Amino acid sequence: MACGDRYHVHRHNVTVDPADPDHFSRVLAACPAAKILYLLGLSPPAGQDVATRYLLEPLLTLVRAIATKKTGNTELYLITTGCQPVGNMPVNRPEQALLWGVARTLRLEHPEMNCRIIDIDPGDGHTPLSGLAFTALMRGIGEQCLHESAWRGNQCYVPALSVCPVFPLEGRQSTCAGNVTGFYLISGGLGAFGLRLAHWLIDRGMTNIALMGRGGAGETTRQAIAGLEQRGARISVYAADVADLTALENAVSHAEDAFGPLIGIIHGAGILRGGFLQQDSAATHYQVMRPKVEGAMNLHHITQRRQVAEFILISSASSVLGLSRYAGYAAANAYLDALAWRRRGSGLPALSIGFGPFSDAGLALSEPALMHSSRLPALTMSQGIHWLSRALCSGSAHVIAMAYDAPDPAHGIDKAHGAMDPSHTVTKAVGATDRATLDMAGPHLAAKVARSPASLSSSTPGQRAAQIVQYIRRQVAGLAGGDGEDFSDRRPLRDVGIDSLTGVELRNRLQRKFGIPLPVTLLWDYPTLAELTALILNRVQMTLSQGENHHE
Repeated sequence: MACGDRYHVHRHNVTVDPADPDHFSRVLAACPAAKILYLLGLSPPAGQDVATRYLLEPLLTLVRAIATKKTGNTELYLITTGCQPVGNMPVNRPEQALLWGVARTLRLEHPEMNCRIIDIDPGDGHTPLSGLAFTALMRGIGEQCLHESAWRGNQCYVPALSVCPVFPLEGRQSTCAGNVTGFYLISGGLGAFGLRLAHWLIDRGMTNIALMGRGGAGETTRQAIAGLEQRGARISVYAADVADLTALENAVSHAEDAFGPLIGIIHGAGILRGGFLQQDSAATHYQVMRPKVEGAMNLHHITQRRQVAEFILISSASSVLGLSRYAGYAAANAYLDALAWRRRGSGLPALSIGFGPFSDAGLALSEPALMHSSRLPALTMSQGIHWLSRALCSGSAHVIAMAYDAPDPAHGIDKAHGAMDPSHTVTKAVGATDRATLDMAGPHLAAKVARSPASLSSSTPGQRAAQIVQYIRRQVAGLAGGDGEDFSDRRPLRDVGIDSLTGVELRNRLQRKFGIPLPVTLLWDYPTLAELTALILNRVQMTLSQGENHHE
């Protein structure tokens, strides 16, 4: 199947419009597929804007088509090449890491699609799929396929988190110390965390700082800048979009005229806007990705002619864990992580640090579900700055600073707090993960196996309803941290502590328990225990009836 501007079939080849879900639906109806391989990542066109749209638009349209198809026997494989760090082998295609952020979110929103992602060996960079890479791909999509893997040669690697080595801050010479001339640039510098980063730079000895933001400085921001200047800093403010290369070049040139050479960059620009993969358009996700992705690429571009001592990318834990309703945000941060690895492989400075939500500033303040998530407890800005300083001492290219409580040990990460270094660890055998690794694959729904409805087959409809209610109450209590018995079945579950994140987790658990497909918008469409129970009971009974008819 290839992308074009119209639907066309010629023998076994099909051309579809990547923006038309009906085209994908027609293909899936005519050719039911147990496994779908998404290979567009292997040969993206030149140009960051074009490549981003090329990678994501067909995938989002395909996801909508599969979700509409509502069959539980599809496995979706996303294939990338050269975008994951493995050993000493460099990352050479960081834009493809966008698909890793999407895949990790897709598994949270649609576990029934059994999404897996494989990064194959880029080889010489001239052939999209060499013979060795093709052989590895065929092994990767075999029966023992991992949720996430990278193949180099004939060896399989899996993602892992390890505790980041931490070195004492005392006695370490700051990069900023003694720099009388020169300046640091902070994109997103007019937000609360950007201003806190400016204080951190002053603490490290940097007194020349350029703050960049799209909207310019309001009264509150001007007061905060005055506080920076009272500490002896020289601050320049630029109302410019870091994703606009011309505007960025102009701002940097003006700052160079005032301060001297650019010696350090902190890229903190970003926006947070929620929407499910099944519902939002590629254009909506692109708007979220643009400041982070194009901004980072532009900053990387301007350093080709300027030697900087530090290149710090403010990323998010969502790049590794996924984030339901925020696929574009997770994808953009996955790109930042890959860009850091690419720069390191080219001998350039880079650190991508992924934070969990901040309780006292940042994008998450606009989303209550992120602020009160039992899965990802918030950090303070001071804690974030502390771990940023430690991360610089560690020498790692990509570090995550977060407090994390896994809702289910099956996620592979039990409990963690502090700085962790994501990497790829070799498996001992193909399909068997090293026990020392932490597989971050997320929930997986074996959609072909539906044991739970059968376990309810001997119960009456009334007994089934009671069993379903009891199970839901237990799960709500565990996810919301309260007493599952202490709320009315007519009360919206969001009122008892189930937010957008734990709501998706609840939906995934219900799918696994009862072996039935449920919409990602489950708690929006069926917000109370009574409505939820009625839906599940109806679908379980339909499944049981179909099973009985099949055996007759």
